[in-house]
Amino acid sequence: MIQRAGDRVVPPCHGRYLASHIAGARYWEQPGDHWLRFAASGDCEAFCAEIADFLASTSPPVEPDRVLATILYAKTVDRRAEAAPVESAAGDLVRGHRGRLIRTTADGVLATFDAPGQAIRCAAAVREGAAAAGIQIRAGVHTGEVDLVGEDIAGLSVQITDRVAALARPAEILVSRTVKDLVTGSGITFAERGSHPLNGPSDQWPLFAVTGFGDGALTAAGRHAHAAGPEAPVRLNLSHDEPGS
Repeated sequence: MIQRAGDRVVPPCHGRYLASHIAGARYWEQPGDHWLRFAASGDCEAFCAEIADFLASTSPPVEPDRVLATILYAKTVDRRAEAAPVESAAGDLVRGHRGRLIRTTADGVLATFDAPGQAIRCAAAVREGAAAAGIQIRAGVHTGEVDLVGEDIAGLSVQITDRVAALARPAEILVSRTVKDLVTGSGITFAERGSHPLNGPSDQWPLFAVTGFGDGALTAAGRHAHAAGPEAPVRLNLSHDEPGS
């Protein structure tokens, strides 16, 4: 921010204010009474040198801190329901499955895991804990790159997981094809739930509902979701961006 010390139209206080509120800005003050008359002031060399020095010292854009993670988004089916029992138990359940609790929201829980199998089993544990408190949840799981923003996460993979969770039926754990492929051989079984536009109307993603964990047994909440039948869940309207983008 280059400012003329005697500028009567735009006083220096305005220049200093702008410089202090622009990330990476530098404030430099020159003698003179108007910023348009720098060419006639006889100090063009200092003016150009200041600009050259600023450009040379400007750091290149920093790449976002991005990691590969499996994301779990568990949401209460009825947003009017009291979510406190789910939130209070979520931290211990996530840590017990070697995950990281990112945040709790008014209607659910967002967490990340190093392995998709851990995320699915944690989703089942959260579902059972919520069911014991008389609360139904739906959960979505997806694996992809996320941007680390302090203690939070952001990026397209987070949006996709949110949309997967929104497509799940009550008490259902719905996963992307990426997750299903990654847990091959784990004993976790799935049922097809059709293809859905998660990243634009023309981009169809196959989704799968968790039906078992290798022992052929489903918990009570899981049986309730599975008994609803093989029809696909309600389709999303992607005419507007999802919250949290």
